[in-house]
Amino acid sequence: QHQFEPRATRPAPFQVTTNETVTVPMMYQHSEFKMAKSDDDTVELLELPYSGDNLSIIILLPVSMQGRHHVKPGNLSDLEQKLTTDNLHAWLAKLDQTTPNKTSVGLPRFTTIQSFDLTKELKSLGMPSAFDVTANFFGMDGTTNLYISDGLHKAFVEVNEAGTEAAAATLDEMRALGMSDHFIVDHPFIFLIRENGSGSILFLGRIVDPTK
Repeated sequence: QHQFEPRATRPAPFQVTTNETVTVPMMYQHSEFKMAKSDDDTVELLELPYSGDNLSIIILLPVSMQGRHHVKPGNLSDLEQKLTTDNLHAWLAKLDQTTPNKTSVGLPRFTTIQSFDLTKELKSLGMPSAFDVTANFFGMDGTTNLYISDGLHKAFVEVNEAGTEAAAATLDEMRALGMSDHFIVDHPFIFLIRENGSGSILFLGRIVDPTK
């Protein structure tokens, strides 16, 4: 909904670990966004809505307190341990109840691709016979020569100045017999893409090093 100006993107440090920092293309803008934080102040959330408000990308950024006021990067593994269904629902509910405020946002460009072999999971969900040579897919080709050899799923998410391109596909391979006024994402984080009407999470990922 609020695109980043390409001319505002500039190199910036991203702290991958305590001892490792990389330089990333950091996108910047100052617009109205919803922000929230967990009750224990260890997770900050930022919502970037897409045009039409049907979808949003939400950033979950781990933070920790050092002293009374100084905030430092939090540990991603700590956030992942807290990422239960109940906690996530509570955090998102808190985010939904906030009012958008003028916020300076810094977000690295990133691309992530992940592939999964879902053969075992699909069999356990109740379709083991489809993966057997005795499978009956007569309705597809008029023979009994087809069966599923592999169930492969691939997800792709790219975030840049124009927005987000995301896609996912599940392929069944067939074979014939034979919080403040700024939110700077400068250390590892979790992101999710949500369908706002139903609350369904369409994509969920972790970014440790945006350069990889």
